[in-house]
Amino acid sequence: MLRVVPDTNVLVSALLASRGSSGVILRLFREGALDFVLSKLILAEIERVLNYPKIQKRTGWNKQAAKAFCLELGSFCILTQDIAEKSIIKEDPSDDKFLYCAAAGNADFIISSDVHLLTLKHYKGVEIVGPKEFLARHDV
Repeated sequence: MLRVVPDTNVLVSALLASRGSSGVILRLFREGALDFVLSKLILAEIERVLNYPKIQKRTGWNKQAAKAFCLELGSFCILTQDIAEKSIIKEDPSDDKFLYCAAAGNADFIISSDVHLLTLKHYKGVEIVGPKEFLARHDV
């Protein structure tokens, strides 16, 4: 089974537009067709973003719903240890956590819409692709 690290933007997009590419990726995870690889830092970022007022307004979720979603993700994903290495993405070091998580969790892909990650294309053998490209290239 493919191991993927979904970026926060992919998961939030999945919740906002369930019929889009990101929504399909979340559905595949929930159906057991993909393994998500995450870390505590990533889960914390997801919960923080889901609590932004503009996101809460669009999802209709409160803090408890955001926490429940993150607990669900954490329960069913492969959870890696947060490792602090040297900064890889100088323009946005907060994106480094996705790279470290992917390497630690032996992920096959990082799925992201973030230009800083997509520009890298690869990190320690892990391919970095957008949601549409991932779905177009892989029959999962």
